[in-house]
Amino acid sequence: MLAISFFSSTIAMASGAGCGVYDLAALAIDDPGAAGSILWHGIADPITNDWSNGNYGSASGRAGTEALMAVIGPKGLNRLGVVGKATSVWGS
Repeated sequence: MLAISFFSSTIAMASGAGCGVYDLAALAIDDPGAAGSILWHGIADPITNDWSNGNYGSASGRAGTEALMAVIGPKGLNRLGVVGKATSVWGS
C-alpha cells in the first residue's frame, strides 16, 4: 500500500510536466535520461520549493522520507512494521 502511495505521488508530481504513467513508461524506453530527469524533478522540486519558502520542517520531512524510501524501499518499511508489531506483542 505504501509503495502504491509513494509511486502514485511521484508520478502525480511528474505529471505536472504533462506526463502520465503511460507517457513516462514510453519515454523511459525511448529516452531514459529525460524520464529520469522528470522523476528527479518530481521528487526534488517540492523539497526545493519548501526550503525556498522557509518550510524547513516540511522540506526535511520530504527529504527524509525520500531518502528512506530509496535506501530500504517500501518492502523494508512493511518489514519494519511487522517487527514493530512483533516486539510490542512479545514485550507485553
